[in-house]
Amino acid sequence: MMERKKFTRKQAAYLRSLPAVERVVDGRVTYSESFKRHCMRRYAAGDSPAVIFREAGLDSSVIGYKRIERCIARWRKTIMPSMEESGELTPETIAEEAAGVVSAESEPFRMSYEKLLERQINRIDELEHELSSLRRQLVRQQKQALAERDKEMRERVARQANAQQIGDHNAGADLTDPADSAEM
Repeated sequence: MMERKKFTRKQAAYLRSLPAVERVVDGRVTYSESFKRHCMRRYAAGDSPAVIFREAGLDSSVIGYKRIERCIARWRKTIMPSMEESGELTPETIAEEAAGVVSAESEPFRMSYEKLLERQINRIDELEHELSSLRRQLVRQQKQALAERDKEMRERVARQANAQQIGDHNAGADLTDPADSAEM
C-alpha cells in the first residue's frame, strides 16, 4: 500500500480553514458533503477536477493530483447517483453550472480571482523565503566544508614539511665522518 502524504502543520491548518474541508487527520482529508456535491455539479458541467479543487483553495501542489483524481472517481460512484435520483443533478442544473450560474451551495467554494491570486502570492512569498533560507544554509555548509578542507591541507603540508626536516636531519647525520664521531 502506498504511504499517504503527510501535511505540515501549516498545510493542515490551512486546509482546515477552507469551507470545503471538514477535517484533516494523519494525512487524510475529509471533505464536506456540500463540497462533494459542488464538485459533482461542476464535473458534470465539464469542469476539470484540478480547476474545481484549485478554485476551492485545494491546489494540487498541496493535496496532490492523485488525491483529486481518486476523490472524483469515488464521488462519481457514490454522490452523483444520489444527486441524480434526488433531482439535484439534471440536464438543467448541469447547463446552469456550465453557464456559470452560481448556486448558494456553491458560493463558498468558488474563490474570487482576487482571493485566489492573494493566496498564490502568499504561497510564492513563502516559497521564496524558504528558498532564500536554504541557499544561506547551503553557503554556510560550503564554507564549512572548504574551511575543513583547507585545515586538512595545512596539516598535510605541515606533516610533509616535518617529515622532510626529519629526513634532512637524518641524511645530514649519515654524511658525517665516523672518525669525527669517535673523537667526540
